[in-house]
Amino acid sequence: MLPLPADAKILVCGPAAHNMRPLLGGWSYSWQGNLVNEFTEGYSTIYEAIRDLSSVPGHIELLEGVIYSDTGEFRNERKRKPELLAGKAAKADYIVICAGENSYTEFSGNDTGLDLSDNQKELIRIAASTGKPVILVLVQGRPRIIRPVEPLAKAILNAYLPGNYGGEALARILFGETNPSGKLPYTYPKYSYSLEPYYHKHTEALKIKGVPRGTAAEPQYPFGFGLSYSRFVYSELKPAKKEYHPGETVRVSVKLQNNSGREGMETVQVFV
Repeated sequence: MLPLPADAKILVCGPAAHNMRPLLGGWSYSWQGNLVNEFTEGYSTIYEAIRDLSSVPGHIELLEGVIYSDTGEFRNERKRKPELLAGKAAKADYIVICAGENSYTEFSGNDTGLDLSDNQKELIRIAASTGKPVILVLVQGRPRIIRPVEPLAKAILNAYLPGNYGGEALARILFGETNPSGKLPYTYPKYSYSLEPYYHKHTEALKIKGVPRGTAAEPQYPFGFGLSYSRFVYSELKPAKKEYHPGETVRVSVKLQNNSGREGMETVQVFV
């Protein structure tokens, strides 16, 4: 589905579509990040960056559908005319939904679960019901559970907290000017409370009260997962020798081939 044509008609939706605050997170310009929009006038939101990079003026429209509150707790949000989405989508080739979470830090960012908000899940379902391809952009500081809506998206970009220039970077990826190459440095959970905390100190207890053991759930995406616009093929994996002793450096070689017409980068991951 990605990258999108430069002349595509795109409807940009979601609470992070036209708001700099979620792009920066907490401790950005202010403690909870609530003052970010007062100091980022010279930077582009995701919607503005997509609009400016489009090759045809007027092909990019905005309908947030859900907006974050600039005051109060980070989880406060409200609907903004999601019922208009179907009408707007009729003129679009694609729908880009910028979802996730608002800025937060310290105790004010404590949450009872990782689930994406009901408002945002409803917005994604409405968008998918139009029949137009949905591209989901996740702007978040922690992995929100997307299991109920993940099948509705034709492509997903996990942007994390990309900063002042995050909108421009995302637009370049969406239109194919930049080839994504990131890999997950953790296992993306499919269910809330499905991951054990990683307390890997030998001085600590092997069992943690209240944390079930041996009940690992299927992940949404495994550690190291990440796609690209290029197609890489691995072959001829060979260790330098068959046996290694403690303290020795393990060396392997592998042939990596880019079988696409697009230049790209690939992180070769080796697990022993």
